[in-house]
Amino acid sequence: MSRDAENRLHLGQWDERSGLRWQDYIWCRDLSVKLCRYCRGSLSGPHRVYCSKLCRQAFNENHFWGDASRAAGKRAGYRCEECGGGRGRLEIHHLVAVDGVTDFRSHSCYNHQANLRVLCVTCHARTRWGPARYERETAAILQGVLL
Repeated sequence: MSRDAENRLHLGQWDERSGLRWQDYIWCRDLSVKLCRYCRGSLSGPHRVYCSKLCRQAFNENHFWGDASRAAGKRAGYRCEECGGGRGRLEIHHLVAVDGVTDFRSHSCYNHQANLRVLCVTCHARTRWGPARYERETAAILQGVLL
């Protein structure tokens, strides 16, 4: 996505491909109401969307992929939540898959912290493929390496 297109998404403008805005993928809150998007408190002074910086951060950590993935890693102590391993690359797994959402995958309620697990590459593959397929794939890879 180009920087200009990304800026338009953050400004709440329409996506030309789907005709939707990122706000259309947030279903846990009614964003049309003039209350804080996170705590639903009243807005005063210069605050137009959030009542405080903490509410803005909390909302972003549950809806915007970049913030949500960083918060999930921090929450898990940068360790795999399945095996406890902390070495190597960690990946974020959505418990409820993001299937079918293509335009605003990075801006949605699918990114709530309760829907995210931090997994190492091995545990993520095992979780996504299931134990049987994981064992088959691993055996095929090892067989190819040993030949």
